[in-house]
This record gives sequence, C-alpha cells and structure tokens, in this order.
Amino acid sequence: MTNMEKHEYDKKLTTEREIERLIDKYSDVFPALNIQFDETNNYIFYPTLIGIKLIDLHTNRLVKILGKKEPERFLTISLFQGKALRVNICNLLFRTILD
Repeated sequence: MTNMEKHEYDKKLTTEREIERLIDKYSDVFPALNIQFDETNNYIFYPTLIGIKLIDLHTNRLVKILGKKEPERFLTISLFQGKALRVNICNLLFRTILD
C-alpha cells in the first residue's frame, strides 16, 4: 500500500463507488475496466483506485504504480507498443508550400 492519507483514500473510495454505480446503471455506455498485456506477455497493466498498476507476471510482483499522484481515476487503458511514425514538419510544410 502507498503512503496515501486516510482522507485522500476515503475520497478516492467514494469516487470509486460512484463510478461502479454509474457503470452498472449505464453499462451500454461505460466501458468495462480492462487489463492490457505488454507485447512480451511478461507484464500486465490495469487501472485501480490508486493508479495504473504494472505487474511482472514471472515474479507476481508489483513493478510500478503509474499516475498515483494524479487526481484522475483511470478507467481504461491502452498500450501502443509499435514504432512511432516520425513526421518532419519542416519538410511537410516545405512540400505544401511548393505545391
């Protein structure tokens, strides 16, 4: 458990209960909470009350909690594990001007 103050935890817990109530009431609109595996299937990521947890499946240990200092409650997550396309803006603008 993290060193979260009791009143902060209680506030997050109240928000969590409200989220669960809304998900039950509007299940066709709200997505279900999800779990994501990394491309190697060594780690899982999932949103929790205190942030996004990263678990090592081989050791069954918590590696990191992402976003625990953020005021938002992450409901769903997705991972991009490919190679990002890098667009050179200067070249793109230069070509646009020439055309």
